[in-house]
Amino acid sequence: MAHWLSITTAAIVGDHAWYFLPVAVVAFYRVLFYLVDTIWSILYEPVVPRTDGTTFFSGDVTVVCVVDDDDVVDTVDFPTVVRSWASNAPQRVIVAVGESHPRAAFVKDTVERLVPDRCHVLMTDASQRHTAATLACNLACTPIVALVSHGALWGHAFVSWSLAPFDNPRVGVVSPSVDLWPERQQRLSLREVVVDMRLAMHNRSAAASNELSGAVAALAPAILLRSALVQDSVFQYAWQRSTTSFPAFLWRWTMERHWDFAFQRSTQAACSIRCPRAWAGILDPVPKPSAGTRMATLLTSASVWRRHPVLALMDVVAWFDPILVCYAMGLVGTLAVVNGPGWPVAEALGALAIWEVAGSLAHMWSAWSLHPGDLIYLPLFVGVSWASTANRAVQTVIRVVSGPHASGHKNTTAGPIALERVVEVSAQLSGEVSTTEVVEDVSRGSTIETGSHLASPAFPAVPLPKTTGAGLCDGPPGAAVSARALVDVPESATAA
Repeated sequence: MAHWLSITTAAIVGDHAWYFLPVAVVAFYRVLFYLVDTIWSILYEPVVPRTDGTTFFSGDVTVVCVVDDDDVVDTVDFPTVVRSWASNAPQRVIVAVGESHPRAAFVKDTVERLVPDRCHVLMTDASQRHTAATLACNLACTPIVALVSHGALWGHAFVSWSLAPFDNPRVGVVSPSVDLWPERQQRLSLREVVVDMRLAMHNRSAAASNELSGAVAALAPAILLRSALVQDSVFQYAWQRSTTSFPAFLWRWTMERHWDFAFQRSTQAACSIRCPRAWAGILDPVPKPSAGTRMATLLTSASVWRRHPVLALMDVVAWFDPILVCYAMGLVGTLAVVNGPGWPVAEALGALAIWEVAGSLAHMWSAWSLHPGDLIYLPLFVGVSWASTANRAVQTVIRVVSGPHASGHKNTTAGPIALERVVEVSAQLSGEVSTTEVVEDVSRGSTIETGSHLASPAFPAVPLPKTTGAGLCDGPPGAAVSARALVDVPESATAA
């Protein structure tokens, strides 16, 4: 809404109106996208599970959770979260936690106690998320993998509702709506009120973008995806060398491989999270891929513009938005100094207040229509919205100045050493790994052998674990697990 301030200010001082032309263009698109967002969020309807049976069932799902060394595992919440996973009856729960984590023993004991017959805990000495995630995903023997955060609470019907969109063979990733998991049921704290409002905005925007173009701008803390995506050899090779977070990498990979996203906005398909403790988490409880990642995707993938034009335009506006906000504020201050006391600063501030309040009310109509009492927190929400805009502006400037490696995401596992570690641990966990197994690299139209010469090929594939009689997968002893055999991959989804 700061752009509307710029337009109003330009009307007040007509001699300087042309200075505000860039901001006015973005303001036009913001208003347009707000109308589109509102209309399509009203028209959105979730995919309801069929009564005559769906393509996949709860037994076709493997829950994968990776606990980083810097993750704070709550000793009270984590058992409740694990019980919620188990109540949905998945085929297996796989948790990867580093041995150096301060609560690694607690995580291991909790999972083995609450899911005794359907769990596997990877105590890995690799503290990097890349190696742990690859190991855990390769141990999944089901067509669907649920990648979850250690703090994502599921409802009793979460899996059945999240599996419903997979009846469409074009859907590769399902992201559910996200709700707040309050500390106290009687009354929310101020931080929880802000997070609840931000989550309501995320759910509405995700529903509209998914209804329009089959894509979402951010992935929830608990997502379901086809195993063929994460067990693909080229995916794992690229992920090992990525400098972005896993949700951002998966988002970009799915977009470029022409898979569709599905968003399920329903109380039955929602996952719940606690109020983040960090200030940045309060501003963005469901973090989006960075502006650099989204812009790089738009610049290098023309297919994204063809398949998701609305989301692409929204990303462009979101990238320039914080920069133009800073430009508009700086211009207003400059004009006030240059023109002296006679310049209408009071009118500009009044326009800012009016448009910001009106814009906040409009953006939050879906949340405040259900909870009218939250209107008293409008000034707090306005302040948080401005803080979020300022935070995005600062982060955008830092990324532009410092380059793509300023995200703070560390990946020290890139290279053959990490891949060899994956093969070694997979062999120890699941028996002999064949040195002649061939994994199809459909994105290059060729095949690559894995095993004895893993470090030498240009695109090495991480071999999937084999099962024995006491192995992780159901089926005949010694049967190999093939990621490509788990699901029929659409031809366009495998195009580079």
